[in-house]
Amino acid sequence: MQEIYLLVGEIIEVSQVIEYNLVLVIKYSEYIKKFKGKGNITHKDFMLFEKEVQKMHNGLLSSTLGQIINKVKEIDIFNSESIEKLFSLLKTRNDLVHKFFKDNNFNEIERFSNKYNQIVASLGAVLKNMQDINAKLCDIINGQQIEFSNLF
Repeated sequence: MQEIYLLVGEIIEVSQVIEYNLVLVIKYSEYIKKFKGKGNITHKDFMLFEKEVQKMHNGLLSSTLGQIINKVKEIDIFNSESIEKLFSLLKTRNDLVHKFFKDNNFNEIERFSNKYNQIVASLGAVLKNMQDINAKLCDIINGQQIEFSNLF
């Protein structure tokens, strides 16, 4: 059971990191959209916009993953396949959080039985998928940070 608890905890942790990174993608997208091609930007203009973006950022941090994904759909970074993967991730995470332990009676599943091994393998695959998605998000954020720094 410890292995299952560990995998579930790691999946939940990575899903929260993904949530945060999606918020960063949205935040950098706002900056880039506002200032790209604008030439010289005054400190005052930047600071005014910074307040707006920070307010949006803080609001998104208290949003659900589904709400964040819907906001991500509004920006031109992700194709429809990527959005579908994010919604699939959301469904998997929600099932794991809300139904996994209800649907699996671990008192009746023997450790290292076929059923147990299938569950561990399935959770491992979910974790790997989420880690891959997060790595892609990190690449996007790194690119956005470079683009953002080149605006000034």
